[in-house]
Amino acid sequence: PMNKGAAMDFQRMRDEFPWDEDRKGARDLVKGAQDSFLSMGIALDEERKGREAAEKQQKQATFWLEAQLDVANRKLREAEQLLRDEAAQRKADAEVMGLELQRVRAERDRHGERSTFLQEQAASQKTRAGGLQGAPRVVIVCLETAVVDAEAEFRTRWEGHGFGRVREGADFRDMAAEARKRGDADTARNVEYVMSEAGFLGACGPQAGAAEALAGMRERGVDVRLHVAAQAGRYEASVAEAFSWVREKLGPAWIGRVVVSRDVGLLRGRVFVTGRMPQVGGSAVPEWVPVLLR
Repeated sequence: PMNKGAAMDFQRMRDEFPWDEDRKGARDLVKGAQDSFLSMGIALDEERKGREAAEKQQKQATFWLEAQLDVANRKLREAEQLLRDEAAQRKADAEVMGLELQRVRAERDRHGERSTFLQEQAASQKTRAGGLQGAPRVVIVCLETAVVDAEAEFRTRWEGHGFGRVREGADFRDMAAEARKRGDADTARNVEYVMSEAGFLGACGPQAGAAEALAGMRERGVDVRLHVAAQAGRYEASVAEAFSWVREKLGPAWIGRVVVSRDVGLLRGRVFVTGRMPQVGGSAVPEWVPVLLR
């Protein structure tokens, strides 16, 4: 150690301490460290780039997988909807076929009833043929089915109430009974509502040629009677409407020729002219022969 205040011997210090070599070594050490850090930074940068590239590739793969999954799900939903639509269509077709089958069966039953009825009438008329030869020529005409044109008015009112369209060829008078057979109470009530609606009969006109045919029979001396069947549940109103219709459409002279009966089997006459097969109730065997208008 040097004494305080003594001059420093730089020459001796330079000789004893190799400053240049130490500085060079330090520089080499620093440079080596810098090179190491640089190499490490490059390696880390390459690693980061590789990781980012891998993540990007993974995202792209995930995106395409999700896109393919969406397409597959959409096709699956479309297939399911198609199956549901086809099932609904098959159900609708089955219902239509069922209704058509019911209609055919009902038509078959009506034809069977008509055949039985005609056979009974033929047998009855055969036994009474002699007695009727001298009887007055009484012809009974059903007002509702052979004179009044109610079908057009029924269809107009039915569609006007928003109940749909009446099937072509269907007899609206059978709609209520057919609806009850298949358990459709709403349709049956709607049919009865339209037919019993106030003013329904008054809005109907006569069938083409009906008034002329009635007048022609009267001119030939035929005793023509107009049959009116009172509607169940509204007897007074329906009968009053029928008399009013006869007065307005056929004339007051026909009022006295109206006969009211719920059972056409009780009517006396040679011929019963009607637009549909009459339903005979009770035990009375009618003496008239039915004539169906087509």
